[in-house]
Amino acid sequence: MEKFRCPNCGNKIPMTELLNFKRSHQTKCEKCQANLRPKKIKSWNFGFGLGFLAVAVPVKIYWYYNRDFLVGMSLGLLCGILFITLFILYLYKVTEFEEI
Repeated sequence: MEKFRCPNCGNKIPMTELLNFKRSHQTKCEKCQANLRPKKIKSWNFGFGLGFLAVAVPVKIYWYYNRDFLVGMSLGLLCGILFITLFILYLYKVTEFEEI
């Protein structure tokens, strides 16, 4: 079965549910009204640390060689946005739901 779908009716669950994940997260299928929860809770905790590194490391490397603050911060922002996008996509691809 495809990930991020209702196990009962196969309806896709909105990607915005990823932003609400917490330990006791529950959602409702819009089509069949089943109460759902993720089988394994994926934590955002390590995502914050990795996100910080995805921004800080490129900025630090660029700053070491070029000393241009604006370009370095722009590079860090771009890397941070790319990391967050890939992290959300990863969670969307691997999260399975079960009925409560």
